[in-house]
Amino acid sequence: MYFILFFACESLKRVTPPWLQDYKKFYRNFGKYLKFGISQEEGPNQKRLANLLRFYSSKHQEEMISLREYVANMKPGQKAIYYFSSESVKSARNAPFLEQLYNKDLEVLFMTETLDEVTAQHLKYFEGKKFVDVSKETFNLGNLDQLIS
Repeated sequence: MYFILFFACESLKRVTPPWLQDYKKFYRNFGKYLKFGISQEEGPNQKRLANLLRFYSSKHQEEMISLREYVANMKPGQKAIYYFSSESVKSARNAPFLEQLYNKDLEVLFMTETLDEVTAQHLKYFEGKKFVDVSKETFNLGNLDQLIS
């Protein structure tokens, strides 16, 4: 099983533009299984699966982006991957308390599927950046400048 997972992950992470449409179709059909796999795996397999995930975000509402793309687009000094759970991209986009994050030009991942938030909780970190749920009481918008420094 390990070799099959390893081969599949290595093959899929090299998806290039000509194959991107095929990957989008693959992800629509099997993305939930990748997310479920993250909740069941530990260590290197979990990291491999994380590279295959896609999410909508405040800056990418029409096309899903990978976590690697999100991290590459982060503001210099940004210490966390911000996410918000909602039933749809439209409702997430219109959440009033996200306005302060938008004003700071921070991208927020929109977790719109049932397994998305569970996936973020199991991953905890991606490329050294902690997942932070901006809707939790522990997230303090008043300390936002400290979170970017």
